[in-house]
Amino acid sequence: MRRAGWDLARLAERHRRHRARGAGPFTPFLPHMPLDGESVLVEVAFEDDGAAGATEAALARLGMTTIRRGGRLVSGLLPIEALEDTAALPALRFLRPSYRRTAVGLVTSQGDTASAANLARAIPPGFDGSGITVGTLSDSYDTAFK
Repeated sequence: MRRAGWDLARLAERHRRHRARGAGPFTPFLPHMPLDGESVLVEVAFEDDGAAGATEAALARLGMTTIRRGGRLVSGLLPIEALEDTAALPALRFLRPSYRRTAVGLVTSQGDTASAANLARAIPPGFDGSGITVGTLSDSYDTAFK
């Protein structure tokens, strides 16, 4: 599990102990661990592009679903019980959880004046916004794994 990192190694160990006890549903030890039932959303990197296709097929055999590939990086939902076998793949460079990322900026950025939000805030009291359509752009829309 050396190439998997401490968080996935601990997740695999806790999952193994949980299954041995025959306890109820498994819950993660890290609140931000990207779990879906007993699978974890991971990113897998390979040593070279030539190994990616064969390793992607191996990941599918290990139970990975929702596989997405970009160059030497493959992401998908991997059963927690397959983490150790995945970490042992010969062409593997590293295996890590696919934590969600967002780029959050200040509310009063250049987009504030570009959208005239600063003017809207200056409108006198009594304006309730009735009849106004609002659109929102965000890099956090639809970032949940499926």
